[in-house]
Amino acid sequence: IYWGVCLQGKGRCLVHGKPRFCKEISMIAGGTGLAPCYQVLAATTKVRFLYANRIPDDILMRDVLENLAAKHPDRFMLNFTVDQVTPQNERNVKLAQEWKGHVGSVTKEIAKMSLFEAADDGICLMCGPPVMLEKACYPALHSLGHRDDNIFCF
Repeated sequence: IYWGVCLQGKGRCLVHGKPRFCKEISMIAGGTGLAPCYQVLAATTKVRFLYANRIPDDILMRDVLENLAAKHPDRFMLNFTVDQVTPQNERNVKLAQEWKGHVGSVTKEIAKMSLFEAADDGICLMCGPPVMLEKACYPALHSLGHRDDNIFCF
């Protein structure tokens, strides 16, 4: 149980103790905010996950997440965004050259490409630095029509 949400499987969940049907889950995490979000990935519900970090080298469990997305393309879509891809040392040069994710903070455009559309049977889960959530994630989700009663933050 995170965010007052308990996933029960096959789209069934409890939201603050009240039964609800949830067909799709959009998630946004920043840095170590991955930890509670990772627990949700075991659900059979369809998930779209936007994971934000400073640089590609900061992405925690990248191989695990990419393998999970490759293994379950029917229910899990993964997107990354980083603040910058400029190599900071020789080791990061290859990562910068091969980067295929988004660059920049979470915006309406990045959220639209990465997450589900707003819907009554969908929820948004977020975990990350408070400033990222307040200044980037909430405005992006609200601009796409997501209602506060479908957004949960941990």
